Amino acid sequence: SAPSRIAHLLISLVQRMKKRGLTTDGTFRIPIPQKLLADALGLTQVYVNRIAGQLRRDGIVEISRNEIRILNVDALRDCEKLA
Repeated sequence: SAPSRIAHLLISLVQRMKKRGLTTDGTFRIPIPQKLLADALGLTQVYVNRIAGQLRRDGIVEISRNEIRILNVDALRDCEKLA
């Protein structure tokens, strides 16, 4: 499902950033436009935006222009399992 694809991507990115010492609190920079992320995931930009908004409203992530902060990794992992 689309939410599980997005959750999987975010979890993978934050894990890679942690391994490289680029984040300690789950915050990382992602200078990639949402359209590119949507294309990479095989989704529309509108749908990615909608899911990102839901993740924000649920208190799972904070998303600013080029930065993402994972607030609740367990909830994001639950989203990942919703395939």
